[in-house]
Amino acid sequence: MATSSKAPFLIRFGGRRLRKFVDNELSAAKRDVIAMSCFADLARISRFHVPEELLEWVVMNIDPKLREYCHKASKPIVFTRDMMTKVFNVPSGDRPVDRLKNTEHTELRNMYRDGERAPIAYLEKLLHDCADDDVVMIKRSFALLAFATVLFLGTNNMVPLDYLGSLLDMDKVHEYAWDEAILAYCMD
Repeated sequence: MATSSKAPFLIRFGGRRLRKFVDNELSAAKRDVIAMSCFADLARISRFHVPEELLEWVVMNIDPKLREYCHKASKPIVFTRDMMTKVFNVPSGDRPVDRLKNTEHTELRNMYRDGERAPIAYLEKLLHDCADDDVVMIKRSFALLAFATVLFLGTNNMVPLDYLGSLLDMDKVHEYAWDEAILAYCMD
């Protein structure tokens, strides 16, 4: 996580962490399963660098309510679902993403917890240690890992388990509007 004395926000992007984990810690069989998942492209995300001053300038010119970037009187750039789909290559279905409430304690949610929390390191261990033929566990765990490190960054390296509501049936993940969920999260 990089900080700047000039930038009023923290920058955290875990694409490198995700790619390194997939490439170095998972078996070829698990990588093959991930390659067939809806979020496969996130395992191959490239490293990039944006100067903090540029990022700050862009962010200061975004109107999150209108979901647009506009500098002075120039024509605005509107952030759309289609843009999120093209940038992240995530599913773009019609169903709103189902999120579990924080108070909902399900067996599935509890599986990803280490005590009362869901640290990324624990999720990595679960994914590393699960059977190579447990396709559902691999796809679901990888999706959660991609959410925690790239798409829905939180604090303290925790996994956003509330998205498990849309990961219950891994054969229907593509039906959800992940593009809209990412856009809403970014504009929040």
